[in-house]
Amino acid sequence: FILITVIFPYWYWSKTDPINQVSIPHGSRDNFILNKSSGIAFFFIPWGIILPLLPYLFINLLRGRNLFIGLSFTLLFILGTGGTTPIPKMLLGETAFNILTLDRFTFWASVIALPFIGKFFYDFIIGDLKEKLIDKIGKNLTIAAQGTIGIYFIAQTILIINLVHFKPIQPAQIDIEPITRFINNDEHYAWRYLTLGFGDQVAWLAANTHAKTIDGNYHSARRIPELTTRAIERLENSKFNGVEGLGSLQQFLTVPEKFHLKYIFSNDKFYDPLLHYTGWHRVQRLENGIMVWEKQDIQPLPPRLPSKDIPAYQKIMWGTLPLLSLLIAIIINIYIRAWIFKLSKNKKSETPHFISVPFKTSQVYPFLIIFISPIIFYWVTKDVLFVNKQKDPITTIKSYYDDLDWKRFSDAHSYFIPNEDFSLDQYLLEISVDDGLLNSYGKLDAIESEIIEKTDSTALINTRTLWITPIDTLNKEVQHFLKKIDNKWFIKPKEFDISIPPDQFISQPSIRYFKHGKRRVSIDPTIPEDVVDRSELYIHSAKLVEANGNISVIGEIENTDNLPAHITITAELFDSLGNRITKYNTKFGVQHKILPKEKTPFRIDFEELLWRNDSKEKPNTLNPKEFNAFDFKDFPYQCKIFAKAVAENTAIYKYGQLNNITWEGNNTLNGEVINTGVDEITIPQLIVGYYDNNCKIQWVDNQFILKSVRPQRKSDFEYIVQIPNDLKLIYNINEDNLFVNGIHQDVFLKGRGTRNCNDIFIKNKEHNIKMSVNSYVGLPTLY
Repeated sequence: FILITVIFPYWYWSKTDPINQVSIPHGSRDNFILNKSSGIAFFFIPWGIILPLLPYLFINLLRGRNLFIGLSFTLLFILGTGGTTPIPKMLLGETAFNILTLDRFTFWASVIALPFIGKFFYDFIIGDLKEKLIDKIGKNLTIAAQGTIGIYFIAQTILIINLVHFKPIQPAQIDIEPITRFINNDEHYAWRYLTLGFGDQVAWLAANTHAKTIDGNYHSARRIPELTTRAIERLENSKFNGVEGLGSLQQFLTVPEKFHLKYIFSNDKFYDPLLHYTGWHRVQRLENGIMVWEKQDIQPLPPRLPSKDIPAYQKIMWGTLPLLSLLIAIIINIYIRAWIFKLSKNKKSETPHFISVPFKTSQVYPFLIIFISPIIFYWVTKDVLFVNKQKDPITTIKSYYDDLDWKRFSDAHSYFIPNEDFSLDQYLLEISVDDGLLNSYGKLDAIESEIIEKTDSTALINTRTLWITPIDTLNKEVQHFLKKIDNKWFIKPKEFDISIPPDQFISQPSIRYFKHGKRRVSIDPTIPEDVVDRSELYIHSAKLVEANGNISVIGEIENTDNLPAHITITAELFDSLGNRITKYNTKFGVQHKILPKEKTPFRIDFEELLWRNDSKEKPNTLNPKEFNAFDFKDFPYQCKIFAKAVAENTAIYKYGQLNNITWEGNNTLNGEVINTGVDEITIPQLIVGYYDNNCKIQWVDNQFILKSVRPQRKSDFEYIVQIPNDLKLIYNINEDNLFVNGIHQDVFLKGRGTRNCNDIFIKNKEHNIKMSVNSYVGLPTLY
């Protein structure tokens, strides 16, 4: 009755406000034989030194007065095996199996086992088992067995305790004081924030600030449909959660105004390109190395947020009964102990003991541990420690790319043909200057190698790789020449670009902008006199089109002001009754920062904020470009476009130029991106606009270039025409539905004069194309 009373608030809450979170994949539900990494993390490490003694435990527990403890232990052990057998799913049911993390059962089972393990070691070291072993096999062999098992347990304990130093599972400790100070300054707590790359420390930050985060450390407590419908535990580590991880993060970054999300604290540079190309900009790097990113023009949270009211009696029950029941149990236990002591003070006391396994059985276990442990160790580590990584050309190539993927550059260099002219220092130097989307942000997803030519001592291998980045998937095909030396295969290194820029010292005249913000040192909110006017924009044309079965908005916008602008373009679709169907912002298909009088085409694709219920429509592998198109139940009758701008003074780099652009056939453009500035373009992006003969926009596309472009250098690109064959115009969006900074754009200056199409287009018989370079300039890696 007491237990039911204590747990009642939880049962009532589960019934009246059930958790609607979809199942989140977890390694504890894997098949530990097929997925060895999950087996190590959720079976071998939790059991640790107990694992070889499992037979001893089952025999000792499943008998006599330990029977019910033994049954509990057996049940917990079976449930802790996850998906290795179908039994846990049968016992828990489909729903509970897919919601619970099953490593909790392994933990509880190991707790039950500890007293019995202690009993075994007591008998083995100073108890009866030691004496009987001496009688049977002699003192020397007994001491040797004790020493061997002792060394094994000590080594295993040290290994497990220090495993995180060899393979960290959490980022390094973060000093949260600078972050909390930033949040408290200038009322930054009025908006939501998001952390990236913090690991479990996201909870410690949340506990030390009153600001609200869109993310959370307990996924079952959240109520935002955009998260409860995704199989993602946290946004902060979304790169480890496949397509739903990066897909969810992209949508939160693209439409942050829906969630009042203004600040992002990044501890992982992997996300930097995604943040930049979704319209965020760097504010500052804090003293602890954390980079602060901001999205301008976000409304603060309302003063009062909706919350679910819980009856007062349940709050009192939940806050007092658990601790009160524990206190009562302690008092009753002390009373019973005192009563037993009083009754037995005149009797001879006996030390309680566990039921031991018969000697003929128990004496086997010291030697069983000695023989089984090396077998377990070999099975766990054979794929890492006992593999000849250069036994044949294909294995050598895969081993090389594995080290390259994990940034083990010294190991990767060891696969090259020994050559004094290509030392490790030279290799590391070439790697350090060869930046870009692939080299700095790529993660190997798939590799295929085939033999083109092979002799007894040489081989030519064609390798196709698929790389995942935060914003794109990249395919690369390379041919490698290998040579066999002393029964090992080695790779011939590729030639590095040794071209030299013409000038040793470069100067760059430029116009720079600075925005004061608050001009008076005061704790008062910003006064109107300190607010910079919004940049004026003009939308030259906008269309609602259908392509590949999806509806998109395309157009062209110009900054008609004298100030550089950071722009956000939102399209809203309405049905015939005037009800809003959906709205979405520009993502990759636009230049978010444009100079005065600069034009940029834009494209808005409408995405579904909630994942579809049909799991077959979700991809099985990570694809950052995966598009979850909005499911239009009502055809859009009207479209409104809202463009807004704020004066921008940071991250504007317009020195990427196009050169030597030529047509290869009718569908491929070859060219070069040249950097005429003094900063390295870490990730160049091509914004491609397709126009008709009257300079009217038809379609908009974009493409990221693999390699960075250092000052006075170039990077080649190949662009394949991507205009859809089934492109269909739904209607042109009229002037009455175009808004700039909240008012009709008719108020602003219109573009005047006639545009000379021949001067701006790359033409052939079929297409008029305008290309521009959008540049991301990275910062030195300090975080």
